[in-house]
Amino acid sequence: MKERFDLWRLLIALNWRADRNSVLIIAALVPLDAVGIALTALGQRHLIDAAGLGVVTGVIAAAALGAGGYLITNGINRSTANLQNSLVERVDVLVNDEVSRAVNGVPTLAHLEHPDYLDRVSTLSRGARSLAFACWSLVGTATALVQVVLSLWLLFDVHPALPALALFALPPLWTATWSGTPIRRARAANAEGLRLEARLHGLVVDPRTAGELRISESLPHVDALAAQTWDRARRTMFRARLAAAGWQFGGWAVYAVGYLGALLLCMHFVATGRATLGDLVLLLTLTGQLRGQVGAVVAEVSSIHDARQNISHLAWLRRHGAAQEQPGTRPALDRLAHGIDLTDVEFRYEGSGQTVLSGMNLTLAAGTTVALVGANGAGKTTLVKLLTGLYRPTGGTIAVDGHDLTEIDGEHWRGRCTAVFQDFAEFHVRAHDAVGIGDLDRINDTDVVQAAIIRAGALPVVEALPDGLETKLGPPNGSGLSRGQWQKIALARGAMRPHAVLTVLDEPTAALDPQAEHEVHQRFSEEVAVGDGRIVLLVSHRFSTVRMADRIVVLDGGRITEQGTHQELIDLQGTYARLYRMQADGYQLSGEPR
Repeated sequence: MKERFDLWRLLIALNWRADRNSVLIIAALVPLDAVGIALTALGQRHLIDAAGLGVVTGVIAAAALGAGGYLITNGINRSTANLQNSLVERVDVLVNDEVSRAVNGVPTLAHLEHPDYLDRVSTLSRGARSLAFACWSLVGTATALVQVVLSLWLLFDVHPALPALALFALPPLWTATWSGTPIRRARAANAEGLRLEARLHGLVVDPRTAGELRISESLPHVDALAAQTWDRARRTMFRARLAAAGWQFGGWAVYAVGYLGALLLCMHFVATGRATLGDLVLLLTLTGQLRGQVGAVVAEVSSIHDARQNISHLAWLRRHGAAQEQPGTRPALDRLAHGIDLTDVEFRYEGSGQTVLSGMNLTLAAGTTVALVGANGAGKTTLVKLLTGLYRPTGGTIAVDGHDLTEIDGEHWRGRCTAVFQDFAEFHVRAHDAVGIGDLDRINDTDVVQAAIIRAGALPVVEALPDGLETKLGPPNGSGLSRGQWQKIALARGAMRPHAVLTVLDEPTAALDPQAEHEVHQRFSEEVAVGDGRIVLLVSHRFSTVRMADRIVVLDGGRITEQGTHQELIDLQGTYARLYRMQADGYQLSGEPR
């Protein structure tokens, strides 16, 4: 019960934060709708009776009463509809902001790789608007119940037995509660499939991948996979809606029996003189309205249950973020004296029994360049994310100048790091901003942006743009860049923090030619020689680049198998030496020991 109360409190708070004035106005107007409906019904009853008796003043008064009720109902409905539409838009934006904050508030990336987490985010994003409607569904339910009570009171005035019709309204309400269950289960079951369908569809329409699909003639196949995934989700939802319709049909069938019984009873009373023709009209009006009121309650109850599922996802995201290990408070150092030590570090993904890294013992000395070497899947990128605080080790410790990394403020530590990854982002903004976003504190400093561009060797790319740094990048209205040019923009973005204590280059130059890659890595490595304690961590498959590192670490199966200088590893005649010779033979390098 407490959990339900907390969910409703959160839901109402969302609407209140979105637009409190609209909330107050709607809350005041909606209950008056019940009064308008009752006045309309009474006006019709008295109009028929007065007309039958030939009382002109009674006819006028009854018509005025009914017209007043109609105007109240119509005016309130129009006003609340306009206010609710505006409020729904505001709540929709607010909920998406809440989701964004909940997702981005977690300091690591592990949650973004967990299917259950992504399913909740996906379901909540698609159902955000239901959270706005649900608050008013609650108000609408209360209003409809007031209308039902007024209708039953008026029916009692016709005959004491007629309010028993309310008992026949219970089955539709009960079935409405249960009919939403299969639909909610279907939505949960479809979450992963719909994410897959969106991803497959994105591959078809994304120009970066559509070309490959067309050349390989696999575009129809991928498109068909997306369609099949969508069809599976559609069939699952159709079966759920069919089951829900079955429940609702049963409930309304019971109500129909009661409705016909009440109608026949009133007709009998009119025929025997125990009720007037106005009473029959009142009954017809009220039972019709009662059916609509019960239907409204049924719809509102279904909406409320849908919203409860979505608001529970939002509450879960909040709890998940709050339950994460609190970040440290120690400020990160501006300069390293010793370096970074990894002691028995292990890592495994949440929910997976497979260990990605284990027994990791390594020292990254201050003022050195360290290269990571290994086959794909050896754990290089995982190690990089551990060092930058994007993952937390599940075992062992990472110490920065003797201080456990978990004790250091995560945001502050990341502010002392810079990284460029192979799967870098392509920001379709001004070239100036695409580079400057690497350090938001100095994004508007053109001199710093220019220096980063020069440092990354991206000046030729910028100079070739029609409007230089003011050029918008990316299609459809900006300048299109090659993958290699985008890579240089990404390198310039990573160069916005020239004094970062840890610089990570995780294969960001894969689209560059070997000579260009060598020059980039050499430029970053030379800065380490300045002697201010910086560390450069290189990840590359090109040994012409790797060999310049002060220390080379070989990973295999999530473990360190070799480490040392280039010459030490060549002399060791192990994995590194074998891989180096294979690549050297391919490039026909000379003068190197074999």
